Amino acid sequence: MPATVMCPVCGHEYVHPVALKAEPVSGDTVVYVNRNGIRTFVSRAAETVRGIQITTTFLCEEGHQWDEERAFHKGITSQTISRGPDWEDHELMPTTIWRN
Repeated sequence: MPATVMCPVCGHEYVHPVALKAEPVSGDTVVYVNRNGIRTFVSRAAETVRGIQITTTFLCEEGHQWDEERAFHKGITSQTISRGPDWEDHELMPTTIWRN
C-alpha cells in the first residue's frame, strides 16, 4: 500500500493537492496548475534554479497549507517542506486541483 500524505502540522490524513508548479520547464518557462487550469508564464527562475524544481502545494481539511518541493540537478534530487498560510475561513481556502 502506498504511503499516505499526512499534514506535517496536525497529522491529519485528509489532504488535498491545491497547486503544482514546475520551473523552469524549458528555458524560462514555468508551468503552474491549480483548480482553474494550466498556466505557463515566463520567469527568471532559470537564473536561480539549476535543473528543475517541482513544487506541490497541499492543504489539509483543518486549514494548514504547505509546499513540498523537489529539486533535481546533476543526478541529485533534494526535497524540502515549507509551511504556507493557515486558512481559518474555509470559504477562502484554495480548492483541490481535481475531483473524481
